Amino acid sequence: MVHQSFLYQLPNNRSVWAAIALAIPVYFIAFLGPSPFIQGLAYLTYPAALLGWYLSCPSVKVSRYFLMTLTVFLALWITPSMVNLYGGTLESDAINIPVISYHFVMLPIVLAWLYLWQKGISEQEWLGFGRHLCILITPIFIILILKILMGTYVEGKEHAWGFTYRHLDAEMFLLWAILAYFMKNGWLKLIITSVALMAMVWMSVRGGLLAAILFIVLAYGVPKLKNIHVNRKVLLSLAGGALVVLLFHAQLYGWLDQILYLENPSRGFGSGITQRTEVWQVAWENIMAHPWSGIGYYVRPNPFNDPYNAAIQVHNLFLRIWVENGTPLFLFVVALLVATAWQIEKHKLTWERAAFWSILCYYFFIPWHIQLNPMTIILYLIVIRSLIYTGVDKKGKAMSNV
Repeated sequence: MVHQSFLYQLPNNRSVWAAIALAIPVYFIAFLGPSPFIQGLAYLTYPAALLGWYLSCPSVKVSRYFLMTLTVFLALWITPSMVNLYGGTLESDAINIPVISYHFVMLPIVLAWLYLWQKGISEQEWLGFGRHLCILITPIFIILILKILMGTYVEGKEHAWGFTYRHLDAEMFLLWAILAYFMKNGWLKLIITSVALMAMVWMSVRGGLLAAILFIVLAYGVPKLKNIHVNRKVLLSLAGGALVVLLFHAQLYGWLDQILYLENPSRGFGSGITQRTEVWQVAWENIMAHPWSGIGYYVRPNPFNDPYNAAIQVHNLFLRIWVENGTPLFLFVVALLVATAWQIEKHKLTWERAAFWSILCYYFFIPWHIQLNPMTIILYLIVIRSLIYTGVDKKGKAMSNV
């Protein structure tokens, strides 16, 4: 008989399984590519996670408040696409029913899973989730960084990246840096964060770099400010720093220009931040033309305005929601995000604050929408966790009001 200690035991902690459910899509997308079919297969881990959760704890009740919020969200999300599909507009033929149907089925499952999981979760379980997810996805980033280094220093590429394309690779590196917060070892935090920052520089993903820096400031810098007492030494340090910036501003700007391409003809301010402002203008014109119904989920405004530049999407989460789904959903999403920010500050949730603003910062510059990729799931998780969180009870479990 084999001794029990030699047998592999599956973890019975729901947060470990949540980490596994989020780690699997990262590997799928990295190795097999970001095609819709591959993503559709990868995201099947989410309903599997919900089923596993239900089988282990079927007695938790779902509040009417959550169901009402979810129903209103889904109605505001799907209605504009149906209006455009049957409205005979230019965009009618661009409505992708399979994509809409898949998201319409999968997203409520994801949100229900996150909501049920977060009700009564212990602080130890929450910290374990972040730590396990960070560990699970670390191997993929070791491979990614090696591919980037090979492309940069061996193959001589100006901008190298890993398996898919820069925005998605950078998003995964940003996710890694955000999750490093949960690691107990300070040196591991430093190494992971430093590698993620360098990867952003090598891939030349400026939005990801700024988002990662924002996370570092909010997660590690801001909490330490409350321990700093303004005195003569602090004032002298600030004055010295200001003097250095004043004396070496030209050199500092040149250094920033090398990293952020501020004066680059095709990517700098003069280019409209790699033509983003031009696309934002096109999006705004479409919003003015279709303020209530939008043009339909996953429909690009560009083909109908500039057929020679049809591949460009709206590189801004808020504008893309607004132009595709109309003003009602845009206002609903903004209200949810404002409420989330309020709850985060009310309960002083350090990691949630840093991750929330970091993800939104990155999504301000890339063409993401209401999707199912792992980083977006983390954003949904932060929103749900923050909105239902009311504190921790004596047993260390999170208390929820819904």
